[in-house]
Amino acid sequence: MSGNIFISYRRDDSAGSTGRIFDRLNYLKKYQIFIDVDAINFGEDFIEAIEKAVKKCHILIVIIGRYWLTITDENGARRLDNPHDFIRIELETAFQNKTRIIPVLVDKAKMPKLDDLPENIKPLIRRNAIEISHDQFTKDVNRLILAIQNTFVEIKDSEIEDEKRKYSQLIFSEPVQATYKTQQGMLTLIGEHITIDKKIIRAKLNGNTAPDGRYKIGFMWYVKVRDGLVVKTTFL
Repeated sequence: MSGNIFISYRRDDSAGSTGRIFDRLNYLKKYQIFIDVDAINFGEDFIEAIEKAVKKCHILIVIIGRYWLTITDENGARRLDNPHDFIRIELETAFQNKTRIIPVLVDKAKMPKLDDLPENIKPLIRRNAIEISHDQFTKDVNRLILAIQNTFVEIKDSEIEDEKRKYSQLIFSEPVQATYKTQQGMLTLIGEHITIDKKIIRAKLNGNTAPDGRYKIGFMWYVKVRDGLVVKTTFL
């Protein structure tokens, strides 16, 4: 499954390692990857662009180097303590949107402790991290790729289950009869239908005039016909 990935990092902390990781993920041509200024248009509001990009992503990879926590601004204040810090905004948006967050430790960095983090991003400490070293870069990045792939499978499975639960709670409408053109010929469905955007998504079928076969009647719904009667409906 393809998907969107947001890479969160500090240039002063891990630009080199992040560049290598980005190049490896981008080489696969499977994912749409957002990584700082390269994906922001000229004249666009940085904060709005970051929040919008994070909300569109399925996974946020936060790359943590040795100075990720302690880097300060020109006044000597720790950047992470500033509510307008880009990294903090990225993580807060991801947590609010329930985006999957994968911490990646580089340059022998350690995961932050609870007291190290502002209140809104403290849940970061509960995320299982992947360590990527220079000595085993290819092996470690392959572990990251596998974690990404597994996450997208979980997301897809979860979306299918959500669709099933959503449609199972719908109430059937009044009985109707409708005829549909298929590759095998005309299929007439007699029963109770539910439609969304004029597409049948679920039907309680009593019979039809179609030859034996298998017919798609709507979004992920199929019927099997035998001896002129609907014998099975399937949600895929």
